[in-house]
Amino acid sequence: MLLSALALVLIAATAAAFAWTESLKLERLPVVGPRFPESFSPVCVCPTETAKLTLRLRVADTVDADILDAQDEVVRSLGERQVRPGLVTWEWDGRDDAGRVVPDGPYRLRVELEDKRRTVVVPNRVFVDTVPPRVIAMRANLLAFSPDGDNRADVVRIAYRADGPAGPLLYAGDELVFEKPPRRPRSRVRWGGRVDGAILPPGTYRLTLRVRDPAGNLSPEFERATVELRYITLSSGAFRTRRGAQLTFGVDTDARAWDWRLQRLRGGKLRRVVLKGESSGPRETIRLRRGQVPPGRYQLEVSLPGANPEGLPRFDTARVIVLPR
Repeated sequence: MLLSALALVLIAATAAAFAWTESLKLERLPVVGPRFPESFSPVCVCPTETAKLTLRLRVADTVDADILDAQDEVVRSLGERQVRPGLVTWEWDGRDDAGRVVPDGPYRLRVELEDKRRTVVVPNRVFVDTVPPRVIAMRANLLAFSPDGDNRADVVRIAYRADGPAGPLLYAGDELVFEKPPRRPRSRVRWGGRVDGAILPPGTYRLTLRVRDPAGNLSPEFERATVELRYITLSSGAFRTRRGAQLTFGVDTDARAWDWRLQRLRGGKLRRVVLKGESSGPRETIRLRRGQVPPGRYQLEVSLPGANPEGLPRFDTARVIVLPR
């Protein structure tokens, strides 16, 4: 009888423990909805140098939070705080309790709820990544371009390849042209000659590319392209010819047609236009007839036709000296 009674007690205790365990399984977790960045870099000196770790708490409680490494060892205590139901965010700078940057790798957040007597290790991992990315290749499709809106070589396209997902930063000389968010390792970007919304003046520009990875690390500079921003450029800044001879000059432009005019210079001031015309090729030859173009100093101007609402420098000039025979 004694053995039977003992057996009944053991069976009842086992059933009670099973029921209690099952009730715990059915009880909702007090923390849900983790919002963690996938990775961050505590050395990037950028907006992602700290990780914001956000949870939704279903209950009010006193919560103690810690950062665990891959071996579930505490590397940083984030402290104790009173919380109410709703979103709660902890900020971690990627350092341990001694202020040292932790090794690269995965980390997790552990929260202890004192009143609920529950400890929850959030399964989501946040990776510390301090290794900068690298640009492996870069190529511009044009050596010269003209952002004049005629749909002919208006933009230069830069193709690049990095060693992992990254966003490009393009510089023209020392000026940052743009920065785009991280994307796939291989991509293309377009530049229309603008910095901060303003068109740069004609000239030769050194294009430098850097990339930023999702953690925020910035690559070293990678310079592989020099491009010329131009609209229309004369082949020379000065010409000499004789009265009654021909004047031949070339232009560098991608426009289908361009205008030219020869204007008399006297006393350092522009006077009347003696000759003008239109051309559609890379070179033009004009006859300086004796009655039209006497010996003296002139200004040759070439320009692109059409509206110019942005006031772009779509012209170039050169001095012309006409000598007597």
